[in-house]
Amino acid sequence: MNLYYGHLRRNSAVVELDADWGTLDGWWQQFVQNQKRDLEKLRTKIAALDEAWAQSDCVFDVDPLAADWTETNPQAGPLRAQEENWSQWLAHILRSSSGDFVSTLFDDVYTSPPATVRREQAYHDDELHDRRVDIILEWPNYGLSIEVKIDDTAYEKTPQTAYLTEQHHSRDLQWRHYLLVPEAKRSAVSEIFGSRLDVDGDRPTITPDGTAEQPVTVVYWLEVSQGLRQDLLTDGDASPHWQASAYLLITLIEQKILQFYADPLLTEMFDTTVGVSDIDRIQSIEPRDQLEYLERTMDSQHE
Repeated sequence: MNLYYGHLRRNSAVVELDADWGTLDGWWQQFVQNQKRDLEKLRTKIAALDEAWAQSDCVFDVDPLAADWTETNPQAGPLRAQEENWSQWLAHILRSSSGDFVSTLFDDVYTSPPATVRREQAYHDDELHDRRVDIILEWPNYGLSIEVKIDDTAYEKTPQTAYLTEQHHSRDLQWRHYLLVPEAKRSAVSEIFGSRLDVDGDRPTITPDGTAEQPVTVVYWLEVSQGLRQDLLTDGDASPHWQASAYLLITLIEQKILQFYADPLLTEMFDTTVGVSDIDRIQSIEPRDQLEYLERTMDSQHE
């Protein structure tokens, strides 16, 4: 609502509104004050997390949000925007993990590192469309497939891809399949699958429609960064190489996908004359949502 309102104010010559601008101005000022209060809490929370990182066994002693990666230039930083690049990095994290992260993110039946991790596995089928699986993990008795999504909302092919993975695989494994999407795409998943989306369990599950399909569990990028935070803060045995890869992926997920506020941006807001009321500095994420996320991180550290 805040961004929409600001857009209308800036374009009032084009959009005519029969509204009491005085009333809306009062509402806007109250909104800004509430945002300022929550952003101050958020800044304090990140400072507390810095202390938690400093006291942990992790090789890093500040929170991943200590650096601002919110550059508008898509070429900024080490990761380009294509889903294939996100998938490649996640596959590397899964491949080089000690096994704890896979268990944290997916299921505790995965107690060891995967024996193999493959990318872009293509399957041909004479009746169904040819499909390509983003990530496949294999253990002696288990198989796991992941469809990785960022902006693309072509989710409907995922259950068929899961089916083809099992049909064309050379080994008889117990399979589980996942669709990884941003939290902001939750409504898109619901619209595409409708009544086939079962939300009664711990995680949403896409049920088969009676054709050649397999059930698929929906997991969110927020859970990936949350799991990485948890493992980095509690697993002192992880290699420095894995910690470095995971730490930077957290930074990118939280600022590029989740649109979280970074500490330098918060500092700039409160230390300049422009302040938090500058609408161009207010991001789409609600500060309270980010606060809740960071509080869960601190809670998991003490479990």
